[in-house]
Amino acid sequence: MKNWNTIFIFLLSAGVIYACQNGAPSAVSDSTTHDHAAAHDSSYGNIVSEKKPSDSIVHYSGVLPCADCESVETSLALAADFTYTQRLLYYGRKSKGPGSNEYTDSGRWMKHENIIHLLNANGSSTYFKKTDTALIQVNEKGERLGGKDADKFVLKKQ
Repeated sequence: MKNWNTIFIFLLSAGVIYACQNGAPSAVSDSTTHDHAAAHDSSYGNIVSEKKPSDSIVHYSGVLPCADCESVETSLALAADFTYTQRLLYYGRKSKGPGSNEYTDSGRWMKHENIIHLLNANGSSTYFKKTDTALIQVNEKGERLGGKDADKFVLKKQ
């Protein structure tokens, strides 16, 4: 029961943060935002340290399994301002024209303990467990994805 309450509070907090950050005007200038992006701890919003501009984007990449194709080449960039951009290139899927097997997604990301939660503009979520060198794709409960390819759902830090 405690886990469900934690998940509910996490998702509710994530929605509130997302709504507030997208709807409220910022009093900080663009140059300040880029030069002094702050890191947040798992309690949502407590500033714990300042990040340097060189630390403002962390890149991950890998080739992930695919249910209806051979594989998905995935590149993920997590920015210090809690936005992300993800590029997916599907291999072994019938093309419907130029660029039809390539998809770019963006949105907001949150961190709760060692779980990275990606939330795109359509409200779809993807979850990763963060290690020192990689992101491991997990479900909304933080459990590794199952099946014979479970060890292949990994994006390595670049």
